Amino acid sequence: MRFILWVVLTLALVLIADQLMLKRNFTTPGLTQVQVFYRDFRARLLTLGRTDSYHDRIGQTIEAELTPPAADPPSRYLYVDAAGVLHFADSFDDVPLAYREGAQRLAD
Repeated sequence: MRFILWVVLTLALVLIADQLMLKRNFTTPGLTQVQVFYRDFRARLLTLGRTDSYHDRIGQTIEAELTPPAADPPSRYLYVDAAGVLHFADSFDDVPLAYREGAQRLAD
């Protein structure tokens, strides 16, 4: 009988500590960090083994961040103005109209 009493008392204390960490917002720096860790750990523990769309979205986001974009880098252009000064432009639209005819695309 004594063993059952200790088990029930231990479970009650664990439940009280759990609810304290979830519902109370601590302002002490050390307790705040422990609370953030506990909430994150508890959320991960409760969703362990589940395969829902939330985890799929996380994996897709990570993969999207790791793969470089497939778009080609923008072409740069070189042109010479009336005074004979060389200029670089990031796009063909940046080349002034008067100099577009002589503008040359730079090789990658």
